[in-house]
Amino acid sequence: MMRIIIISTLLIALSGLWVLRYHAALYSTDVIPNDSMVRIQGYVTSQPYLKASIQIMRIERFQVLSEPFPRFSYGDHVQLIGNIQERLTDSGQTELWLIYPEIRILQETNGVASPLAIRIIASIYGVRQSLQEIFSDLLPEPHASLTAGVVLGVHRSLAQDFERALRQTGTIHVIVASGYNVSVVAGLLMTMLGQFLNRRWVLPLAILGIILYTIMAGGEPPIIRAAIMGSLAFIAQFLGKQYHGLWVLLLTSMLMALISPLLIYDVGFQLSVAATFGILALTPTLTPLLARGVRLLGRNLTEDLGVTLGAQLSVLPILLVHFGSVSWISPLVNLIVVNLVPVIMGFGGLLAGAGFLWLDMARVVALLAWVPLEAFIVVVNWFDGLPLRPISISSHSAWWVAAYYALMFFWIWKSNRHPARAVIQVKRRDE
Repeated sequence: MMRIIIISTLLIALSGLWVLRYHAALYSTDVIPNDSMVRIQGYVTSQPYLKASIQIMRIERFQVLSEPFPRFSYGDHVQLIGNIQERLTDSGQTELWLIYPEIRILQETNGVASPLAIRIIASIYGVRQSLQEIFSDLLPEPHASLTAGVVLGVHRSLAQDFERALRQTGTIHVIVASGYNVSVVAGLLMTMLGQFLNRRWVLPLAILGIILYTIMAGGEPPIIRAAIMGSLAFIAQFLGKQYHGLWVLLLTSMLMALISPLLIYDVGFQLSVAATFGILALTPTLTPLLARGVRLLGRNLTEDLGVTLGAQLSVLPILLVHFGSVSWISPLVNLIVVNLVPVIMGFGGLLAGAGFLWLDMARVVALLAWVPLEAFIVVVNWFDGLPLRPISISSHSAWWVAAYYALMFFWIWKSNRHPARAVIQVKRRDE
């Protein structure tokens, strides 16, 4: 009882702090007039990417659209001259854009170098770019982009037709680095390091590996959420403590929102939290029902279907609100391809390592990796070609979303009177 009181008090305090920070962020007085000419010096603070022959990047607080060449990199010190254009985000916040400004790369002078954090992250992004080039050199498209998506969470290089097919079949999430990627990386590091180092050194080095992988995967909200929860899970395992997944999810989400209050409007963050909640709370309820209702599937397929349905049911309102439609066949397609994802990630990791060390071996690995990649692509394209209309809504209301989640919470509560106190084992997959 005392634990519940303490946690409830902490959550109330965090909620109050979030409200204060949210209003401070939403009503910031630091405003630059629209269409005003500005001259800015700063660093490229996001990995630039190409979309329809347009280079998109973030430079300090400004979103920038520029010509595809010259190519810029994370950490470049640049000067921009252009007109500010204001755009309103979903949160009601004004975002500042510079459209095709004059951009000049500045040379570091007087012995002043880029900040250390910028240089470290730029180096990690350099490794990421090298891995993408290895995949592109050794695999055809869209196999190379799919591998980069599964292994590194890079999804901006996908061909538009294949990206649309992934969205139509509800499998776009496989190219977003998530908890499964974190668990694979951490598990591999702990296994390898455990062969050579004392146990007390393995955990901090594994967590350091998680942090580096999180940066390499783009540092987007879903992978940050997964990295925090994954690190806490391994710490709990190391200390011999129980891991309460729902409490950890709640506290992790609130801390992230406290640091960045407007994060609650990020669709990726919403989907990540909702899917993880579904796996932790809905799947344990759904799996026994599926085991009794669909006896022919077998234990493993039943568990996979329970995980898939738990995640899909939890994100359904979010998908309908933001995208207006959701695929009928998404659970079936996910059930078919779910076991291909770890195979693709494994071959992708081998291909990355071989590409750095031995090119001839990398070519052999690429041939082997092509098989699961081709199977994944064929399944997605075949289901995308079926003449099935998705579930669509022309308008939406916050009331039906609230009612949907209220019914879901009530069902979970009825199925398990104390879901938050149940010990949640670390899942084989964490969306």
